Amino acid sequence: MDAVLCTGTLVAPDVVLTAAHCVRGGGPSSVAVGGGDWRAAPRVDVARTETHPVLASGAVPDLALVFLAAPVTSPPIGSLPPIAGACDVVDLGVGSTVHLVGYGTVDAAGQTPSDTVREAVTTVVDPDCDDVAMGCGAGLPDGAELIAGGDGVDACPGDSGGPVVYDGPGGPVVLAVTSRPRLGGRTSCGDGGIFVRVDAFGAWLADVGGIADGCDVADPPPQGCGCQAARGASAPGGTGMLGLAIAALLAAWRRWPTTACTGPRSPRPRPDGRRDRRSTDRSAASRCSPG
Repeated sequence: MDAVLCTGTLVAPDVVLTAAHCVRGGGPSSVAVGGGDWRAAPRVDVARTETHPVLASGAVPDLALVFLAAPVTSPPIGSLPPIAGACDVVDLGVGSTVHLVGYGTVDAAGQTPSDTVREAVTTVVDPDCDDVAMGCGAGLPDGAELIAGGDGVDACPGDSGGPVVYDGPGGPVVLAVTSRPRLGGRTSCGDGGIFVRVDAFGAWLADVGGIADGCDVADPPPQGCGCQAARGASAPGGTGMLGLAIAALLAAWRRWPTTACTGPRSPRPRPDGRRDRRSTDRSAASRCSPG
């Protein structure tokens, strides 16, 4: 029996973009790709995963790629989404509208699971995640993360790794992936979260995953940055949420022991003490680490 571990985005026929904490400690065994009910979506086994390496500062971006054992070819699959580049974020700021998409829980306590992908529309609070007191990662490059959501609109457990979609000047792009709640929140979800911006790690995505954003910032054409130049690839089939091919990262359902948790349904502990949004089962010990 499988359960949703995290969310991801199909960014190539055999590559899923997600969060690094989603693939540690065993990680997903398969993915269901579609954009609706994950139980009815086509499934593909996971061949391997790659997490972003440690930076010179010692910081570790919460970003990963999942490589599939075979390319996704069965419907319903949406268009392969463009990844945000430098040209897409020139107008990004406080108050910019973003869409949070995922298979996460649907209540403030993070306890009610969902079998279908959902979307929340909210705004950016801090586009560069400058406030370490809010949980922003120390040692990361400028603009490597952002804070969005709040007032009851937020990502929740199970949404980790899911896309943050931004309506850029050239159209909707995947701006970031869901990472964790901000510090100081009163609930598991609803008070805003921290999201890893993919435009800050374009070189790694291109080198490891062969994923280009299509922007040529070094030599822009006269009419702009040309962010659409390398776009337009699509997979066959129908359309998922926001036209994306959303992936549910699946793992075998199992009951974690409660000894490694801070209490029933407590978020899985992280080495840096933050909470993450990885959800591995639906028991009273949900999101606890094994052993």
